[in-house]
Amino acid sequence: TNAFADMSYLAVTHGLTHHYERVLQILDANTSMLRFPVLGFIHHACRAVIFEAQGRAAAAGEERTLALELASRRTCGLPYHSEVGLVGQRESPLLKKLQGFRDA
Repeated sequence: TNAFADMSYLAVTHGLTHHYERVLQILDANTSMLRFPVLGFIHHACRAVIFEAQGRAAAAGEERTLALELASRRTCGLPYHSEVGLVGQRESPLLKKLQGFRDA
């Protein structure tokens, strides 16, 4: 399932900082699940927000770059379903968080 991404998204977009360490563990344990751009985006964006909150600016910047790259994709790579798994409106709160400290 995508529960790892949903839980991470929920914790980060709602500022549940007491869960951030567990979110990082869950994200790290599920890197093999990043088959679609949206899952990769959530993975890297959540890590960026958490690292930013922890004062790890360099790591946050790297993760933010990867997340924004995935958010800009217009195809997922599947030949007959090229728009499946793209970053959409549902992810806009997380995208706004990234853009809020993008150039900081």
